[in-house]
Amino acid sequence: MGNRCIIKDKEHKDYYIYLQWNGGIESIRAFLDGAKRLQAVNQRIKRMRFDLFNFAVCIQNWFGNLGYSCYIEKYDDYVSQDNGNYIIDFKNLELVAKEYLNSNGEVETVKKDKPFNIEDYNAEFQTKFKEISDSFFEVNNNIFNKKQD
Repeated sequence: MGNRCIIKDKEHKDYYIYLQWNGGIESIRAFLDGAKRLQAVNQRIKRMRFDLFNFAVCIQNWFGNLGYSCYIEKYDDYVSQDNGNYIIDFKNLELVAKEYLNSNGEVETVKKDKPFNIEDYNAEFQTKFKEISDSFFEVNNNIFNKKQD
């Protein structure tokens, strides 16, 4: 059971993130929004370039470091049958495409050319998005603001 997805880097194809829970589009969009907000305000994050691995760490932080919820896998052609695969441009923290299995079991890719606009979604999506984005930001901002001993 789960609400699974795969998160891939559009540039680097050696590894991907396997996400057991929160694999729906509202969560992925919210994680990306929270990551952008972190980059804008947190000095440690500004110095660190977001990539697949750093993004996975931030998602694990949000889950409370439960390793079975989010982890890195060696790349293969697997397509998640729950929510598909999200292709992320980590330079801009943008969702650029989604891969999924069609009814014939073939992989189809849908490019996300239109910029994300929260207003295009219903109220339930917007509420979930805001809750996840805010908590993702808060958890990670608190972790990255802790003083090192």
